[in-house]
Amino acid sequence: MSEHDDFGTQLTRDLRRHAADAAAHPVSFEEVRRTAGRIRRRRVAATSVAVAVVAVGAPGGTWLALQGDHGADEHLVTAPSFHRDGPTPTLDDAGSGPGDGSGQDAPGLELDDLERGEAPRRDWLRHRQLHTADGRVLDLAADYGAVHRYDDGWLAIDYAGSEHGATAQVLDRDGVPVGEPFATSGAASSADGSTLLYMAGGNLVVHDNETGADTTVRSGLPARTEPVGVDDAGAVYYNAPAPRQDRDGRIWRDGEEIDPSPGAVEPLTSVNGAGFTTRLVARSDYDSCTAVFDPAGAEQARTCDFSAASFSPDGTRLQVWPAYYDGFGPLAFGILGSDWASPLVERVNYGSSEEQGDTFTDAVWEDDDHVLLTMADTSESFDKPTWYVVRIGVDGQAEIAAGPIEVPTYEGISLVR
Repeated sequence: MSEHDDFGTQLTRDLRRHAADAAAHPVSFEEVRRTAGRIRRRRVAATSVAVAVVAVGAPGGTWLALQGDHGADEHLVTAPSFHRDGPTPTLDDAGSGPGDGSGQDAPGLELDDLERGEAPRRDWLRHRQLHTADGRVLDLAADYGAVHRYDDGWLAIDYAGSEHGATAQVLDRDGVPVGEPFATSGAASSADGSTLLYMAGGNLVVHDNETGADTTVRSGLPARTEPVGVDDAGAVYYNAPAPRQDRDGRIWRDGEEIDPSPGAVEPLTSVNGAGFTTRLVARSDYDSCTAVFDPAGAEQARTCDFSAASFSPDGTRLQVWPAYYDGFGPLAFGILGSDWASPLVERVNYGSSEEQGDTFTDAVWEDDDHVLLTMADTSESFDKPTWYVVRIGVDGQAEIAAGPIEVPTYEGISLVR
């Protein structure tokens, strides 16, 4: 899969965000889109068919689109099991593992059942329009793939902006570009939005949104270095390029680079203010496991059913996706409790023979007790879904925050990090 594919769609942006390390994969974005579409549409009538697979490398393991010999309404695996202070569960390298079925027995999250609630309290993006939490709608100069808070404006990343990778552009509070764009491999905001870690060329930079100060942590890093986050003590977390287009976690603390998993390639996926981290610890063609580690490096919890995404702003909860993604995007969503092992909230969308459900495409913490989700209703058209922003609380209550939103084909919405 080429980083320079010109498939400028929402699916492209989602695949880039979820599969930042898939630059050398031989499958094109267009082929993934077509195959995923066929799989989602085929789910309507499928009762017993051969397995069809599209695999894309993803931070939480392997992104799989597959259809096995199960009815469209049938969940496929048992409820998540968690492993504390025990050995790494054996993974099935032979490739005969189960299909996507994370969240068995969890209730669905159907858009038709949701009431209207407050507007999003975080900024969100609709193609070239930035919708701000204070109610403004700003027209942007480009269709940015990711947007992060930067002082009283934003840092926007354009994945189509350079022949050599992505470019970043600072925007003022009115969405107007400030200064020149620069080469980047990405950025990562702290959950509370106070700090931004980003790559500027080969420099890893910490930006303080309270003071406006930039601090270059390291220089001369490889272009594929991936920012992950910063803890409250100032330690910086990132992934360094590893062989075969992989990534391996690193921590920069007290002027020294630390490999938290010597001898193993284990990418970091998130960090909270207290220095607890999640990282991908095991994977095979049909499985992956992520674990939570304390600041000293001791494992606290582990699951092979979920893929860790991000800690809540206060660091007490963890938003997760399924270990596999199916077709257009994840069909399951979860929030783990304060032990990072027990699901507080699980919702699934596997559709039915009458309607194909509503796909989750992005998520960000709105505050300590709520997550904003972007959802695509593909029941009428996979090529041109209807979009929504949905708020879900740690108590399981959900409501529509924005939508329905009609957009041109393959254009979608995303959330400001």
